[in-house]
Amino acid sequence: MTNMKRPETTGKIPPRTVLRYALLQVPGLVLLIAVLFYPHDIFQISVSLKYIIIIFWVSKDAIMFPFVWRSYDPAGFNPVHTMRGKIGVALEHLDPEGYIMVNGERWKACAAGIQTSIEKGSPVEVVEMHGLCLHVHLWDNSSIN
Repeated sequence: MTNMKRPETTGKIPPRTVLRYALLQVPGLVLLIAVLFYPHDIFQISVSLKYIIIIFWVSKDAIMFPFVWRSYDPAGFNPVHTMRGKIGVALEHLDPEGYIMVNGERWKACAAGIQTSIEKGSPVEVVEMHGLCLHVHLWDNSSIN
């Protein structure tokens, strides 16, 4: 993984995420205000009640933010989905299972494809992931120039 710590580990929510969430709530708020104030004859409610409804609407967005902010985090990603294509090293003989090191983390791995075993210290490439087990094959670095 990168050296940048994720918000879950630092306890801080990135300001950009707060701004993104707030901006995405604006259209709903504008629509609510338009429905409440422009057609004067549709709703026979007082102006003070209309303001109370708007305050509740904004409060609802503020209350929901701690529960949904990760969905609005542009840097938020699940590292599980980025494992495909990563290069690692076999920490032990994979016959067909064993452990490898990828991105400085120890992972359970299984030799994939026609290879039933991979020697300790060999470079491996992650081809897929099932649960917490990475399926790998021997990495051929000769094709890279």
